[in-house]
Amino acid sequence: MANKKTTITPFLLVVLIFALSLFLTDWTNTTASANVRDDITAKQKQIEELERQIEEYQTQIDTTRSKSKTLKNE
Repeated sequence: MANKKTTITPFLLVVLIFALSLFLTDWTNTTASANVRDDITAKQKQIEELERQIEEYQTQIDTTRSKSKTLKNE
């Protein structure tokens, strides 16, 4: 019993590989989810800025139309 050698059985090796793959899959999904969430937040901010610009342009268009009608009526 003094020279007992520890060996990894094929079953234990498969279990270790499976556990490692589960860990890596979960870790990559978490990282990917965070990246996607950040991308969505950035896109939402871009959309909000574009909507604000559209409102400004619409106000300018309305003002210009109003002035144009006023000038035509004079």
